[in-house]
Amino acid sequence: EGSASLPRVRRVVARLGITNKEEQLPPAGSAEETVLKKVYDFYSAGNRYKRFEALAEVVAEFVISESHGGYKSGWVTRGSGDHGIDFVGRLDVGSGFSTTSLVVLGQAKCESPNSSTSGKDIARTVARLRRGWIGCYVTTGTFSTSTQKEVAEDRYPLILIPGAKVAEAVSAITIRDGISVDDFLLRVDATYEKRLRDRDPEQVLVPGLGETADG
Repeated sequence: EGSASLPRVRRVVARLGITNKEEQLPPAGSAEETVLKKVYDFYSAGNRYKRFEALAEVVAEFVISESHGGYKSGWVTRGSGDHGIDFVGRLDVGSGFSTTSLVVLGQAKCESPNSSTSGKDIARTVARLRRGWIGCYVTTGTFSTSTQKEVAEDRYPLILIPGAKVAEAVSAITIRDGISVDDFLLRVDATYEKRLRDRDPEQVLVPGLGETADG
């Protein structure tokens, strides 16, 4: 049938990487499910969703470092004027003289584990990416099939971290540090105000700048 048949016979490779909702969440009744519930309850109590950003960066660092990436913390953006960017970090690739650094723009969304992140939310992060930058979206929920397909088909340089990964990261860190989940969440939350910055993301490429006071 000529070119009219192409949409029916063309193989869409992006579909192979699609993960269903169940796989993006901890197994029912598992310890990780309890951890994810504690995380959501902690930040939803008193409408403190914005403060989830500090934990989201800790999770992003864990996930990237797990794959041997050299993630360096930057800062958490202030509530106004961040245009959809919640935290900024740096990814160092290589070692010694043979090193290059990339800006990591992160967005965090503490939502019910039964919720799915929409393409509109993803678009806000992607719109801020410049050439050579990487995006990272952390949620306590999941990513819809259409959102995953959009990211894959358009080849966005975006790391998607769903609820299961959040629970895995928090569980691993608390076991490593020998503290309870509740104490860990309080520890991270205590750093929130100290980590707030209002800067151009490219400033994270300057070593040590993320840990200094605003100037």
